[in-house]
Amino acid sequence: MRFAEYFGVSPLHNPMDEEMQLIADAIADHVQDSGLVLDEMRDCHILRDERGTRPHFREVYNVPVIIIRDLERGDDRLAAIVYELAQEMGHYFINMNDPTPRSQINWIEETICEAMSVYFLRWFADNWSSLDIAEKYPHYAATMDAYARRYEDKRSARPEAERLSNVDLAGLVRINAACTVDRDFRTDEIAALAKVMDQKSFAGLLIYKDYAPVTGQNNLLMPAWPTWQKEFPDNAAVQYICGLCKTILERGNQ
Repeated sequence: MRFAEYFGVSPLHNPMDEEMQLIADAIADHVQDSGLVLDEMRDCHILRDERGTRPHFREVYNVPVIIIRDLERGDDRLAAIVYELAQEMGHYFINMNDPTPRSQINWIEETICEAMSVYFLRWFADNWSSLDIAEKYPHYAATMDAYARRYEDKRSARPEAERLSNVDLAGLVRINAACTVDRDFRTDEIAALAKVMDQKSFAGLLIYKDYAPVTGQNNLLMPAWPTWQKEFPDNAAVQYICGLCKTILERGNQ
């Protein structure tokens, strides 16, 4: 069964809903073709929130739901839909592989999913003419490209010592606690991860919980990265995340 068949926009009552469905289908197909194998797949409802609620993934009575903002206006609308859907669909795939909260490492999951947003902006820009949605918007590739560059070139405003690549374990604790509301500690690393991602990356990245720390381990913010790294030697994205883990651990608690 196609991954795309599990994602449904509710309700399909205006052109934007149809656009969201086409974009979700393209993302799901691309991820599936990476070779990703999940423990389970369940139907996921994609909803527009007209109140402007922050995009998020959650389960409601064991039903996966993705909420994205109502984005009916502006030339950037389709690009913004790609950005939000890619990130929240990343959370869905991770949760389908392992739904247990105890396995979640916020800074890794948010960095992976936010990098997926940047990756898919670039992928849609480069492949626009071959996608079903291009039939309705044949000249949108340039707009998607400009939106992608905005995130590819974005750099953190934080002092270098506070950025993810430069912190010790104590700094990582602070970043992990804040990462769902403040991504600027990780802006540079999100862009760097997106840059090394390719289609095969998802098969290794989205199962990161398989390498989650065992309860009682001294540092619950680190996966079993040596094993993860060893099992995906040709996955540049997994190697990048594992390299961050190794560097942070080497600094210890300074």
